[in-house]
Amino acid sequence: MDDSRPTGTDLARQIVVISTVVFMIIAAMVGTGLFGGTNVRELQGGALDADATVLAPATPAFSIWSLVYLLMIAYTIWQAVPRQRARERQRRAGWWIAVTAVLNGDCSWTRPSASTSDG
Repeated sequence: MDDSRPTGTDLARQIVVISTVVFMIIAAMVGTGLFGGTNVRELQGGALDADATVLAPATPAFSIWSLVYLLMIAYTIWQAVPRQRARERQRRAGWWIAVTAVLNGDCSWTRPSASTSDG
């Protein structure tokens, strides 16, 4: 464990990681239509179906995302533990984890609706 002391930036990083992973999860729920909207697959008019093209992955290929989300939640909880706050590993990786969570949430939420708003 590092001997360095936690800083305000360390606490901010922990809060940002928690916030962005929560955003990612909410965006995924919106993308699936959990809150009453149209699910992403239906918005795309079948273009995302497993049999849409020869190159489209089979439906089970997308089951990996459940594991990815579960691991992101586990990491978020683990990095939020006070003992992890000043760890050099967290300082190096935490901000990147937050960026990936935002990008993942952005793709789950805004991109599908943006592609269908053209008419």
